[in-house]
Amino acid sequence: MNNYSLLKDFEPKASHIYLIDTNILMYLFSPIASYGEKKQEQISRFLQQSKNIEAGLIVTSHILGEFFHVNLNIYFENWCKSQKDSIRFDLKKNYRPTSDFSDSVNAINSSISSILKLTERFNDNFNNTSMINIANHCHFSEFTDSYLLELSNQNGWIIVSNDNDLLNHPNRRNLLITPNFK
Repeated sequence: MNNYSLLKDFEPKASHIYLIDTNILMYLFSPIASYGEKKQEQISRFLQQSKNIEAGLIVTSHILGEFFHVNLNIYFENWCKSQKDSIRFDLKKNYRPTSDFSDSVNAINSSISSILKLTERFNDNFNNTSMINIANHCHFSEFTDSYLLELSNQNGWIIVSNDNDLLNHPNRRNLLITPNFK
């Protein structure tokens, strides 16, 4: 599918609704935020322009759940590296009881709060979503991406993502906006 646009060349429209993928949010709201400054600038500019014209910016519980999980793993991996012991650590057994874990959860929740101020929550109406379509999408991408693809296809949303699986997915019917193209 060639239905994509580079973020740097795209002008948002008030009539559009944009589904913001987790990997886009990671650039602005996670510990990796110092990575990819040009992408960050493009993403930040796009989100600000979209807010200024009152275009829809959508997130789902799946997106926020994935954001939480990925960030917690980043914090956990960094904590493991900082430990003097060479033992293998377990997130729940070793990390959860620490103040570092609590600090990580607070930081992630603060980021989620900022994300929710910028975006709208979408009630995904899971009981009316085609599991057959999602299962078919999974031949080309992981479940969460397949699920978001199905929501986009059902609702006519434009996906904002840096995920090549979504970019190249043969079942994607709507425009995808990406900060880069490989």
